[in-house]
Amino acid sequence: MRSLILHADKFATKVIEKSKWPKGVCPEEKKSDSEEMAKCLVVFFCVEDGDGKKQVDAIYDEILKTADEVKTKNLMISP
Repeated sequence: MRSLILHADKFATKVIEKSKWPKGVCPEEKKSDSEEMAKCLVVFFCVEDGDGKKQVDAIYDEILKTADEVKTKNLMISP
């Protein structure tokens, strides 16, 4: 599993086009095509072949540890 964790004063994202991949995964319903968050952790991650519970637990622990270090409860997570 690969991840990138950013500590941001402000982060915004906007959906430009709905993804057709992966097949069979329905996106959650949103009120808006854009999101904005202040004083947050932004977590991008990618699950790779061979990843399992051990890798998921490791990234979960790393997110919690980093959030505690920077003293934020605001998380924006994007696969």
